[in-house]
Parts: sequence; structure tokens; C-alpha cells
Amino acid sequence: MAVRRWASALLSLILAAFLVGAASDRYDRAVWGGWLDEDADCQDTRQEVLIRDAEPGSIEWRVGHEGCQVATVRWTDPWTGTHVSNPGQMDIDHHVPLKNAHDSGGWRWARARKQAYANNLSFPGHLRAVLASANREKG
Repeated sequence: MAVRRWASALLSLILAAFLVGAASDRYDRAVWGGWLDEDADCQDTRQEVLIRDAEPGSIEWRVGHEGCQVATVRWTDPWTGTHVSNPGQMDIDHHVPLKNAHDSGGWRWARARKQAYANNLSFPGHLRAVLASANREKG
């Protein structure tokens, strides 16, 4: 009888581990949230990175219903060396992709922690402005 209960308990643990693993495999970019304006300065994280990574003195602003945005600026893509002045041609790249963070245990995080990670500006290498076409080629 004890062996039967032990086997049943073991089977339950294996099933639970399988179900938790299956839940962890589903990555949904939307769960990690969008860009935040954490310091309430009219610039969300995307704009902050575009500004930080711009060539000095090259920024022109636009203020609209979505807050303050970079209208034109000059960047040099760190991967291709291409010079860009249209912010629409730039992506903000996560050094550790959100999918990788998810697969490495971030799937367990609460939504607020995921959004904080996706918008983290405390480490300059975490987010960088890169040429969108080059960023999307890497898959």
C-alpha cells in the first residue's frame, strides 16, 4: 500500500512539473508591456534610449498626444555602422532578449517585474538604439 501511495505521489509530482514546464514555454511579448515614462519627464523608455544613443547636438523634438518624441537626430548603428536620422528606422534592442529572459526563468516573474525589466535603464548596455532592419534580421 505504501508503495502504491509513493508511486501515486511521484506520478503527481511528475505531472505537476510537466504542467509548470508547459506553462513556462509560452512566450508572449505583450506580457512584458510597452515603453514606460518612469521618471515622468514626457519621454518614455524608447525616447530616453534614442536620446542617450544619439550623436551630441543632433536632436530635434516633437511634442504630441503621445508625449515628447525625437523627431530627427543622428545615430550610428553599432552593428552596421550605418548613419540614420529617422527614429522610425531605429529599434530599441534588449541586450538580453525578452524571450531569453522568459526562457531563463522570467516566465515566473509578475507582470510588473517583467515590465520593469523590459524598461530598465540602470545598465546602459541593457537597451540600445539599433537599425531596425539589422535588428530584425537576427530573428
